[in-house]
Amino acid sequence: RTSSAAGPGHDIFSTPANSQFHSHARYESLDSHLHEIRLIKLSFRNQDDLIHCELLQRLSVDSLHSQFTAISYCAGNSQDTKAIIVDGIQFNVFANLEHALRKTKNFWAKTHPDKDCFLWVDQICINQADLAERSHQVSLMRDVYQSAEHVLVCLSNHDESGVGLDWLNQLLIDVPPLEPPDFTLRRTPSRVASIESLYSQQLTCHIWENTTRDDFVHGWLALYDVLECEWWSQAWVFQEFIVSRNCHFMCGSQSSSWSVFCQVLPSLLSIHKHILTSRDLFLSKTGFSPDGPEDQRFCKVTARARRAETTVRAVNFVINSKRTWSGTKSLKKLLLHSRNCRTSDDRDRVYAFLGLAEAGYRIMPDYSSANSIIATLVETAKCVIRFDQNLQLLHHATAARGFYSKQLPSWVPDWT
Repeated sequence: RTSSAAGPGHDIFSTPANSQFHSHARYESLDSHLHEIRLIKLSFRNQDDLIHCELLQRLSVDSLHSQFTAISYCAGNSQDTKAIIVDGIQFNVFANLEHALRKTKNFWAKTHPDKDCFLWVDQICINQADLAERSHQVSLMRDVYQSAEHVLVCLSNHDESGVGLDWLNQLLIDVPPLEPPDFTLRRTPSRVASIESLYSQQLTCHIWENTTRDDFVHGWLALYDVLECEWWSQAWVFQEFIVSRNCHFMCGSQSSSWSVFCQVLPSLLSIHKHILTSRDLFLSKTGFSPDGPEDQRFCKVTARARRAETTVRAVNFVINSKRTWSGTKSLKKLLLHSRNCRTSDDRDRVYAFLGLAEAGYRIMPDYSSANSIIATLVETAKCVIRFDQNLQLLHHATAARGFYSKQLPSWVPDWT
């Protein structure tokens, strides 16, 4: 997790004070060999406005396949906390997590009204005061998110309207894909490219034609708010999203499944810069008058798109990584991506991606105070060289400099 108030190496999970909870309740020790985790059971019966839940201890993730839901969120400002109730005792969490739990509660009440809601939430289900536990729980993150029946992604941090998500849902209805989502499994690459190109043309025509409508352009602008949500740039959420089997995005009062995202958003992002927001193409293809009402609305969108350009590239990488996910990725490619991510503890620029890499690097998460970011980067470099059996890593040590480069040996890349 990361925080906007965090500097290099700052540990945000120690921020919320929970002395009252720890004095009245206790975390039972988890057996790392049995892959034990904790869950919470969300309550829907409480009369007050607080989130209530029950902590369930010592459950083997190996036996919980599709029996729980995992939440993915952005922690936000570590100084901004709110209270929830765990086992009848006040428990302080990040305000963004409290918001995510509220959105989850609303989503669950609509979609599974007769089913108990069992959740895995990092800040509550891991004893953050126990560094040894944190280290072994981190190594289970892929198993947790891969085993979850649902992964609920909370994009919003406050009570945004979710208009951008609603616009995307409606776009899929108005311009349905030319073939089912799994068509790529049955088609040649050239056939896939041809179909995607035709669909992108249809999307472009539909969007341009609807610049006559203020409400449509308002939704288009709101989509960039969705794409600029802090969640997309977090280090840990990359793994949480990539390995999920049934992912839903929540933003404000709206929600959308990955099955919707994967059908329409990649095409939108692929044409976003050079086609969809090209004013010359827009005017020549539509015949709208320069400086007319349609052009004025369009220029509002292009100005917004320019501000979001860097973010859109990052979202495009995340979305395409999910679409092409085959089980593992090159650790070096993952670490290159980590340079564009946010994290409160710089060691997580390595640890957050280990679960997605090929097996055999033997890099073990270690959150002890004795293990500095410098030691982590040096050990990572040794393990990569040992696993790859070559010195290609040296290129990355000289290609880019990071916050800690001056403190590192010349052969060690700084992934920060």
